[in-house]
Amino acid sequence: MFELYSSGEMDRLLFEVDKFDFAKDYPWALMYKELDERFPDSKFILTTRKSGDIWYDSLRRHAKLKGKDMSLSVRGLVGEGSGKKDYIEMYENHNQEVRDYFRGRDNFAEMCWENGHGWGEICTYLGLAIPLEDFPHSNPSPNLAKRYYLKARRPIRALIKKYTGL
Repeated sequence: MFELYSSGEMDRLLFEVDKFDFAKDYPWALMYKELDERFPDSKFILTTRKSGDIWYDSLRRHAKLKGKDMSLSVRGLVGEGSGKKDYIEMYENHNQEVRDYFRGRDNFAEMCWENGHGWGEICTYLGLAIPLEDFPHSNPSPNLAKRYYLKARRPIRALIKKYTGL
């Protein structure tokens, strides 16, 4: 999807997003204006990290585990050869631009799971009942490597079972 965004193919991206009830991550987070125009009655949630440093460290770990260099992780958003300061500045500027764009509107909320936001905040905002289950957090940084390892093992197990019956 990021390739479509990078090449400016917004019509194709918007065609894809029409198939779903919600969108998250890149490139969708960068298309908040286009999505707001396309879906004027939609609700938007800006999820942030506790600090730019924490966001950057998470980005680095994610890129390393995925086998990507930093320039591919946030393609086209910072210049080639950019450092930590540039990435954090891009992140903070993006968050502020989103806040400014939605300022004073009731279809926008900002949440940070690290600050304790969870089911209560998100369900109240969306007008949904609060589940009894604990709020899921599928990406706690210390367990990220384990998640990728387990995810990689699943297809291998399936192949072993298919061809050996074990």
